[in-house]
Amino acid sequence: MAVSYMSRLMCVMMFLLLMLGGQQIAAADKCMGAWSKSSASKSCRVVSSEIRKNEKTGKEQCYVNARCSRHIGENSYPTSGYYEPSNVPKLENIEGELKVGN
Repeated sequence: MAVSYMSRLMCVMMFLLLMLGGQQIAAADKCMGAWSKSSASKSCRVVSSEIRKNEKTGKEQCYVNARCSRHIGENSYPTSGYYEPSNVPKLENIEGELKVGN
């Protein structure tokens, strides 16, 4: 009987871990989906994008780490920042830096 209880407990724990992990993946996909709609996606390459807790605000936001060119054919430069998911499609490459546009 104890084995059955432990097995069920382990199943519940695994289910919860998978659900939480799935939510994190879905949130990261939301960030990448929003990124593909931005004008910055045409001249910047994403190194990583994930949901992270912003240390300054304490809010969960999209953290985008990218390399952007200042001009076509030039080297790319690292740029990163925390953005609200609703602002990610508004990201623009301004002289190699990610900025939220209109």
